[in-house]
Amino acid sequence: MNDDAFWEEVHSVARKAGRAYLATVDRGKPRVRVVFPGFEGRKLWIATKRSSTKARHIERDPNVELFWEVGPTRPTAHLTVTGVARFVDDGALKKRIWDGEFFGYSLSEFWPGGPQSSDFGLVLIVPNHIELGWQPAMWQGQKPEVWTTWSSPLNHSAGRVGMNGMTIREARVEECEQLLQLWQLVGSGPSVTDTVEHLQALARRNGDLLLVAEIAGKMVGTVLGGWDFWRGHIYRLAVHPKHRKRGIARSLVQEVERRLRNKGATRIYALTYTEEGLAFWLSSDYERTADTAFVRTY
Repeated sequence: MNDDAFWEEVHSVARKAGRAYLATVDRGKPRVRVVFPGFEGRKLWIATKRSSTKARHIERDPNVELFWEVGPTRPTAHLTVTGVARFVDDGALKKRIWDGEFFGYSLSEFWPGGPQSSDFGLVLIVPNHIELGWQPAMWQGQKPEVWTTWSSPLNHSAGRVGMNGMTIREARVEECEQLLQLWQLVGSGPSVTDTVEHLQALARRNGDLLLVAEIAGKMVGTVLGGWDFWRGHIYRLAVHPKHRKRGIARSLVQEVERRLRNKGATRIYALTYTEEGLAFWLSSDYERTADTAFVRTY
């Protein structure tokens, strides 16, 4: 299924289902309720009271997930959208969405005063990961179609193929020396653990968080994730100088974030060694903290 066909199917499933289940995060715990979202292209909208509980959750933690199911006859479609939510306060935009009838019900039932009502809240959700599958095929082992902000839908095997033929996959044990060479090239490190032996042990034991980006079979980027059941960590985000400004770093971050979130991370720390890395993280959704890091080397 190509990209356009995938999105057409996503819109169709969402329209048929009408309602979705929205999961927000409340102090590390999931909270679920029914909502009636509306897609507009590759983003979606939710109308809610600005004073609602879910509004407070979104303001504290913008990570959300929605689930639609279309049934009851088989095949049953399952659609899951993971993304980042934020409130839109621009009056002209709120009026455009109000007038656009995106939601399948009349907003004036809840806000008789129109889009200028003080408690009318408009939530924009930008998806970063979508899964679309059908039952009973998935029970029988068929993988769902998957889309991320940088890839077209495909099944997960060797890796994810994204823009410009880029693939993000788990590093192989035999590539560890090449990883070290890339880190040295970009000025990341070195540290006492920058050895082939350390990296090979990591690839064997925690290989799902040691990722590489490659184009035409050539390694062009890396990222290393860490999970200690308390918080997630991102280290060694590196992109070959000849392949920068192509979205590779952001694609690597999105994939390692997805994997950390799947492990349970609700807070992720990023560590950088270079001026280029500092500039990247300052331009991202990450906030600079006042934490002071200490290290002891053996």
